[in-house]
Formats: sequence, structure tokens, C-alpha cells
Amino acid sequence: MKSCYFSAIQAIATQIIGDKFGDVRTKPIAEWRVLFLKNWDAKKDFSFGLLHAERFTLIATYVAIAKVLVKQAHRAKNSEHAKDRRDLAERFVARFEPIVFGWLGEIEATRGSRFTKNLVKKA
Repeated sequence: MKSCYFSAIQAIATQIIGDKFGDVRTKPIAEWRVLFLKNWDAKKDFSFGLLHAERFTLIATYVAIAKVLVKQAHRAKNSEHAKDRRDLAERFVARFEPIVFGWLGEIEATRGSRFTKNLVKKA
């Protein structure tokens, strides 16, 4: 599940940066740094991230919950609750891992799509 978290960050950041560089690629390379760092339009430049903010937040939340449950299972390793804690962590990961991968798939599926590009133009 943790790999989904980092993959989501990468997908969102790559799209935002790619869209921004797409705006400057027709300019001389010596101007890129200045153009890239100024003239940010929140509606246009961050629209992909905003489109997927809820999915990313859900991924981050479920990864954090899984991390806490696994940590609790490790702490309870030699206690009477060890089996219960381990079972809870395993059930949580087994149940929500496919859901988290689905949210990541939704983020990755819209990268560079016509829907996203039309959304950016209207914003």
C-alpha cells in the first residue's frame, strides 16, 4: 500500500510539472527557469492535483492506518493480544489494498487524458 502512496505523489507531481513545462517548452531554454518559477496560475497549474486531492488523501489515510496497525501488531508480538493485533492488521491490509490500488489507478488513468486537458482549459 505504501508504494501506492508514492506512486500517487509521482503521478500527480509529474502531471503538474509536465503541464507547466508544456507551457514553456516553446521558449528558449535559458528562459525556462524564470518562466517556470513565476506566473503560476492555481486553477490551471494545479487542476490535476485538485482533481485527485480526495483520492490522494484517502490513499494517504489508509496507508497511515495500515502503518499504525502493523506497528501495534509488532509491539504486541509477545503479548496475549499478538494474534488479534496481527489478524486485525492483515484483515485491514487485505480488505483495503485493492481499494487503494483502485484509487491510484484512477489517478494514473486520467494523466494526459482529454478529460483533464479540457478541464484545465475551462478553469
